[in-house]
Amino acid sequence: MAISRWREDVTEDNWGTFCYIKDVSSQVLWSNTYQPTRAKLEVDETIFSQGHVEFRRVNKDFETKTDIVVSPEDDVSIRRIKITNKSNSIKTLEVTGYTEVVIAPQAADEAHPAFSNLFVQTRISENDKAILCTRRARSKNEQPPWMFFMMNVTGADKEEISFESDRMRFIGRTRSLAAPLSVVNNGPMSGTDGSVLDPVAAIKYKITLKPRQTATFEIVIGITETEDNCKHLIDKYDDMYLKNRAFDVVDT
Repeated sequence: MAISRWREDVTEDNWGTFCYIKDVSSQVLWSNTYQPTRAKLEVDETIFSQGHVEFRRVNKDFETKTDIVVSPEDDVSIRRIKITNKSNSIKTLEVTGYTEVVIAPQAADEAHPAFSNLFVQTRISENDKAILCTRRARSKNEQPPWMFFMMNVTGADKEEISFESDRMRFIGRTRSLAAPLSVVNNGPMSGTDGSVLDPVAAIKYKITLKPRQTATFEIVIGITETEDNCKHLIDKYDDMYLKNRAFDVVDT
């Protein structure tokens, strides 16, 4: 079962779950990993270890560290992204998490992605800071799974949060994932959900960082059998101690 869209592409290698970071005052845009913006920074490191993948990127004013694990207890992945303001001035950032929703066998998505997209439904849950996704059942006996995309922040006060589940609205005409319209434009996203032609899950935060301050963003993606179980996982992984447990269990 493919939860989000990915292809084995050794040339472009531009598929996956992304996090965009934009300095609002200078309009400088980069990402927590080299893809999708492909911005070259002063420091760009990747470390693979047992159960972990770590990315570290540094430019003039910011240091970004990303730690990714898959929970051994649930069908959940966690991306912990720490952004530090190294400058001596207050910075306002817009940070956007993004993934393309599939919830189907990988072979089916590769064969007919446009047809597969038609059955996906999305629902924004502002209280949970999450987007819930499922597929319309094709028969009475089918029990489609439920997926969630959740993003939250600690260490900084959020000024604004917005959501998007329509890929066309997110990217915009004639644009690409290197610089999507919803990321380049300042301000909230449209908040579209329901049955969309090309479903994605995107959440944008606007925050302010003081000098030397660090904000921690956590993108949690999970899948389970029912809507109730999905809400249970959202509640579970909204708890900082239980998210820390996932990192600790992987280490052991």
